[in-house]
Amino acid sequence: EPTYQLMKGLPGRSYGLAIARRLGFPGEVLDRAEGYREGDEVRMEEVLARLEQREREADDLLQELGRAQREADRLRVDVEKRERAVREAERSAGERSRQEARQMLLDARAEVEEAIAEVRAAAHEQSGLDEAVTGARRRVEEAAQERARGARARRKAPGRTGPVPDLSEGARVRIHATGAKGTVVQLRDDRALVEVGALHMEIPLVDLEPVEGGGADDARSRSGGGSWSSAAGGQVRTEVDLRGLRVDELDLELVRALDQAVLEDLGELRIIHGKGTGVLRRRVAEVLEGDTRITGFRMGSPQEGGAGVTVVALR
Repeated sequence: EPTYQLMKGLPGRSYGLAIARRLGFPGEVLDRAEGYREGDEVRMEEVLARLEQREREADDLLQELGRAQREADRLRVDVEKRERAVREAERSAGERSRQEARQMLLDARAEVEEAIAEVRAAAHEQSGLDEAVTGARRRVEEAAQERARGARARRKAPGRTGPVPDLSEGARVRIHATGAKGTVVQLRDDRALVEVGALHMEIPLVDLEPVEGGGADDARSRSGGGSWSSAAGGQVRTEVDLRGLRVDELDLELVRALDQAVLEDLGELRIIHGKGTGVLRRRVAEVLEGDTRITGFRMGSPQEGGAGVTVVALR
């Protein structure tokens, strides 16, 4: 097989004398033959030899460049894989956080339902009603405080430090740990008793932030912007207005309304969420689908408010 590479279009040297010397021709004969060569021919041979050397060097450089290019491509693919893995990890972490928040809400709702069941059972025995109500309220408040502490612990962050806000009873505040809004019911040294919907929680003052809003009377009739309407006589509240609420505020206000409706033995509750983009309506449906106290719900009739209203049937 040939041991050379043919390159068309390029001048080449004559290797006749070199091959003859390698094959064992007499040296004196080859030396005489070399003497017959003209000077221009010798110089051309030298130029061609240098050209071949340069070509070999250029070929080596091209091969090295090819290896570097392949290594760069491999590193680029590796970086892209790692970037996708980081994005997936971030997405999974966000999904886990949302699931934990949802589970906290469901757990709190279960505590409230259990407390309501105890109150109803005790209502048949009037003598034990007050004691049952007090015990149920205490259990709900303790469960809410425990979940708030657990949420802060999961964040694995050091305790909050900073200036203590100047608060007074009746002030509207936001809880840093959960983002929920409430009303200061009582101040206790460096802590405050905060009413959030139907719950009361004792929170350090440094974990509270004043927000714009009404006072104590307004807070008792509205949580995060939602409001109740009453039937004639002002005793039984038959609808709740959730317009203007953020999605995170809606959950707390809607559950509070359902709790109250169950306590008052309502057969039906009218939820006003408006039409808008449909975000509040979809969130209302998600909360209702997970509540075992509900037998069904439907969109309001034209006389009831149409697509801006959801009517709930209660057990």
